[in-house]
Amino acid sequence: MAPVPAPISWPYHRRVPRTLFPDAVAVRWSTGDVPGKLHPREQELIRSAVPSRVAEFRTGRTLARECLAEFMGPAAADAVIERHPDRSPAWPKGYCGSITHCTGLRIAVVARRGDVSALGVDAEPAVELPPEAVPELLTTEECRLLAERGVPDVLGFSAKESLYKLWTGMGGGWLGFFEARIANVDGRALKVEVTSNTRPCGVPPVIDIGYRISGGHVVTGAWL
Repeated sequence: MAPVPAPISWPYHRRVPRTLFPDAVAVRWSTGDVPGKLHPREQELIRSAVPSRVAEFRTGRTLARECLAEFMGPAAADAVIERHPDRSPAWPKGYCGSITHCTGLRIAVVARRGDVSALGVDAEPAVELPPEAVPELLTTEECRLLAERGVPDVLGFSAKESLYKLWTGMGGGWLGFFEARIANVDGRALKVEVTSNTRPCGVPPVIDIGYRISGGHVVTGAWL
């Protein structure tokens, strides 16, 4: 497969997504859509999607196969990444991963299950959430913690999105926004307490979610 173009818009750290994960995790990202080939079963997943959605879906799968190539070599070109009923990617046997895309940024992360149990990554434009959406996503205390750190409240939303991807990767079911409580925010990570009574085996009650804010984006990542 053709190499993924290098990112072009990180102003002071071109390797921001890479810094969120250990070396055992392959990371690929792009600031725009990249060419790539979808397999027929993947194409079926988006047959009625608008062109912009097709492009970001194709980019996510292309980046994911580039990640898989670090472990599988040329065979990664034939890897099919289908979709679970909850719409999360269905990775080839023996691998785990996560994909995210937002305006101006697409990221994929993949690891061998022998090295990492589950992964979660999320990217969002670094802007404040719409005021009407905040009460549906964050508590007053969570908003206070984020404001005291001087970060946009979308960071809290993104952290919970990364946690949810990690959670489903560990076999968890539905996790509401208020079943994940932000307990602390420092300069590099958030501590998120999971209050659900149905925590999957292997998921600790408190999880560190790393974050970076750069190039107009918030990026969060979690791994177990």
